[in-house]
Amino acid sequence: MFLDCGGIRIYLDANPGTVEAGKNSMIYFQAANVERAHSAFKERGVTVHQPPHVIASLPDRDVWLMWVRDSEENLLGVMEERRK
Repeated sequence: MFLDCGGIRIYLDANPGTVEAGKNSMIYFQAANVERAHSAFKERGVTVHQPPHVIASLPDRDVWLMWVRDSEENLLGVMEERRK
């Protein structure tokens, strides 16, 4: 479920099947260019869990998402809404 909280989009969802510390939390960040963010993460040695890919193709934009892991193994999503 996405919530708009004063211009900040919050996504709430359960991470099914996980109960271990560091594996339950997910947070999304918006990027101006997810492919540049991907390159920057790789250059800094960040673990890329899933490279950038389109998760939704809407009439006016494509939604791109990539996943990285932080030092505690939490998933961090990086999103870009790219206008067509």
